[in-house]
Amino acid sequence: MGKFYDSNCIGSGSAGASKENYRKKRKKLKSKQKDQDVKVIDYADKAMVRLQKKYHRMILRGVSRNIAITAIARELSYFVWGIETGHLD
Repeated sequence: MGKFYDSNCIGSGSAGASKENYRKKRKKLKSKQKDQDVKVIDYADKAMVRLQKKYHRMILRGVSRNIAITAIARELSYFVWGIETGHLD
């Protein structure tokens, strides 16, 4: 979990928690993204959600934490490559 995202619904057990509330950005992150390209921000948000889901699925399947982190780091490098080369699809 990134330190820039609110985690109100994780572990709270509230049935009313929604994905929108879970992915609500904090003011500090919004200020950092203020002058950035919208496509890059969307791509980074997509990467964050995908990597978090992949990590949690792997851990719930019983994969070792170190192996899960290595897999996430490998996939993160692909997202960084995509930003650097302009493949923001």
